[in-house]
Formats: sequence, C-alpha cells, structure tokens
Amino acid sequence: TVGFWPNDAVFDRIQMAATPLIQFGVFGDAHCARGMVEGRYHGDSIIKLRDCIATFNRRKLALAFNMGDLIDRAADEPVGAEARHLATVLPVLSRYSGTWHHVIGNHDVAGMTKAEYMRQIGFNGSVPFYSFEWGPVHCVVLDGNYNEDGSDFSPAANDWTQAWMAPNELAWLRNDLCRAGKRPVIVFTHENLDNRVDNGVLDPHLLRNTPEVRRVIGSAGNVKAVIQGHYHAGLHMVLSGIPYLGIAAMVMGEGPDNNAFAVVSLYPNGSLGVEGFGRQESFVVQ
Repeated sequence: TVGFWPNDAVFDRIQMAATPLIQFGVFGDAHCARGMVEGRYHGDSIIKLRDCIATFNRRKLALAFNMGDLIDRAADEPVGAEARHLATVLPVLSRYSGTWHHVIGNHDVAGMTKAEYMRQIGFNGSVPFYSFEWGPVHCVVLDGNYNEDGSDFSPAANDWTQAWMAPNELAWLRNDLCRAGKRPVIVFTHENLDNRVDNGVLDPHLLRNTPEVRRVIGSAGNVKAVIQGHYHAGLHMVLSGIPYLGIAAMVMGEGPDNNAFAVVSLYPNGSLGVEGFGRQESFVVQ
C-alpha cells in the first residue's frame, strides 16, 4: 500500500522504527541554463540547487543522486552552450560533503558527447551505466540515452521520445542483478520504466524497450525500488510489488519556494520513505 501526506506534515508519521539500510538525497531535472520557457525557470535552478545541497549537508547525508538533465540551453543559444552552464554548476555541486552519483539525462548530451559530459562531471568508469555497493544495498545506475541502433545520444542524434536501452547494457543489467544475489537493489534511471501509455502507445518519457527492461528487473527478485527522473510532474506507482518513483523536476516553478528534491530511505522491512521538499511529495511505500 502507499500512504500520502502533505509536505508540511511532520515526517515522523512515516519514519520506520529501524535504522535505514540506506538513506540518500536525490534531485532531478534542474535544467540549469538561463531564462524561462513554459514554466521552466532555468535561471532559478542554481539557487534551488544550492538550497538542496545545503539540506543534504545539514542532514549529513553521505550519498546523493542527480537524476539527469542537470543542464540545458536557452532557445537563443547555440548547441554547445550546455558546457558553459555545466562549468557554472560544477562549483555548486562541489559544495556537497558526501558522494555524488550522476545519472545521464537526454539534455546532458544534447550539446556534448557522453564522453565529454562524463569527463566533466567526474565519472570514474568507462561507461555511464554501472553498479556499486552502499552498505548492504546494491545500487544500479542506468543509461537510457541510446538510439534504436544502439548508438549514443549526441548533439547530432538526440530525440528524447525515441530513447532506448542498448542491447549490451540490457545484458549487463541482467547479469548484474543476478550477481547481486539476495542483496536489496535500488535502480536509478533518467528515462522511465513504468507502464504508462499515451494514446495507446508507450508514454514518450519511457524507454522504447521498457517492457523488456522491466521484465529483467521484475524477474530478478531483488529490486526494491526504481527511482526515475525525466517526467517533470513526478509520479509514484507500484508494479508487480516494485515501487517506481519519479522525482519532481527542480526546474519547474519560479523561485526557491518551488524547489523539488527528496531524502529517500529504505528500511529492513522493505518499506520505502520519501521525505519531500518544496513541490516534491512525501509518502511511504509499505
């Protein structure tokens, strides 16, 4: 079951008695750039990000996730302006006292290659999909920014409505979840993996091969949650016993009061608590 409470409620109501297996901060879709377009206040995201990081530091969170689309460009800026905005954001991210993990979003590679973005953001690995252990929990970071032929999204080929998981990544995911064994797993992805449809076809925010990816996740038997970005309104649903949680976009809404980020906790009994800030809802999945 899923319980919902307003953001101004005392979060003690959804705290579990036990110590969390893992607790982390998360934000998504800051779209840091300049200007404002259709409710996206790109220029306000730097202030919002500073407030988000200050909260993570105050809570002494040792782990945090950027769910992608960290950067963008204004309509009158040339392709490649994203690199300049990333250079502005990096010093803000460096204020975080814990460990960052970055999920790549489609806008992150709309003005530079994946290799360029990975190098600037500080990826340690050779590919943008990977896994790591955090205490007893196995964390999986996915990359859904591929074309149907398996080639990378890039400034020359980047249609967000036609995002795929490449075959080699899908094979890696199947093996990685198997290797995780009985460890609880949390999956992080920018593009979505739930079951929404739009006019009888997959919602454009979903990977085009989502059904195949979700079968791999569902059959593993150890995935406790899938955390998603990309869909700016945010969402929460449970499919085959697995919570799919979409984080509301930081960029939407004017000024710091319209921020959106969360602290997420997974407990030994399998309960998942989401403590929302700003426009991000707070709720618990039990």
